[in-house]
Amino acid sequence: MPISETESRLIVMESMKEESSMRMSVLSRSSVHVLAHGRCWRWGVVALALCLSLVFAGASWAAVIGPRNASYTPGATSTVPVVIELGSATADRFSFTITVTRNGSAPALTQNLSYQAVDITAANYDTPSIGTLRAMWLFPISSPVTGTVTLGNVLVPIPATASASDSYTVTANPVGASLGGTEVPTTAGPSIVLGGPSGPPIITITITLEQLGVDVSPTDWALGVVEPGAAVTSWASGNEGHFGAANTGNVTEDFSISAAASSPSGWAPNTSAAGTDQFMICFGLGADPYTSQPTWTCFDDTPVSMNGPVPAGEYLPFDLRFTAPTDVTTGSTESFVISLAAAAH
Repeated sequence: MPISETESRLIVMESMKEESSMRMSVLSRSSVHVLAHGRCWRWGVVALALCLSLVFAGASWAAVIGPRNASYTPGATSTVPVVIELGSATADRFSFTITVTRNGSAPALTQNLSYQAVDITAANYDTPSIGTLRAMWLFPISSPVTGTVTLGNVLVPIPATASASDSYTVTANPVGASLGGTEVPTTAGPSIVLGGPSGPPIITITITLEQLGVDVSPTDWALGVVEPGAAVTSWASGNEGHFGAANTGNVTEDFSISAAASSPSGWAPNTSAAGTDQFMICFGLGADPYTSQPTWTCFDDTPVSMNGPVPAGEYLPFDLRFTAPTDVTTGSTESFVISLAAAAH
């Protein structure tokens, strides 16, 4: 739970008491070293080496308190476990300070850190500044612990303005532990990094949208006066095609073609024969050397494949043949629209 002002003052007093007991324990260990050193001199050089190695090996051990890796998502809260590794030692009180600092151009934290109990009784904590959390157990826990224990989770609110490549360093320092009022040697574990190259893997995806496009040139064909039932073509000997359909997309395409009824009278396209108020419209794809008319394929308002495929950036040359209605009940000057569509091959 967060620490009140009264509790903060108590912590200062407790900290002073802990510092005093720590100095006493250090002095006590130093006197042991001296005694052992003196006895070793009396026992001889070989005994001295053995004796000193035992003393210094015992003095170098320390429990490790530090953060563990956590997930990172901009705009979400990272849950950072704080773990103590006691080995065979036992402890019933703990303290740690967690500091979160931004790296590089990452946006600064805007919300306080918070604490969440996990394996043991919750700690008292305060947040003296954004990015810093101090946790301390004011009283010994009821059941001392040993081995590896999670002291709690520190919750880190990541700014929504952060990106996947931004990162934050989480450090535990200072740290402490004790058992029955006697200090347990402790040391801070390594820092961790949330996000960025050192955090969880970042997957970068590049998406290329499939772009379809067809550009027809020329876009109009003025037939002039056509006798009823007569046929007119755009084909000319030696010309690969009067019209060209260009693939302006970024993938290979298939083209299709269709024709709408005429305007304003509504003459209908017919794929079999021209008739009353019915016309025929066909396309043809020439063949080199383009000295004879192509094979004509007639179409109506249902799209018909023009052949293919046509690679991106290339075009399909073609010609058109129009056969006028054999008779009309209405209209004399008409126009109709021919549509070309593109589909990915």
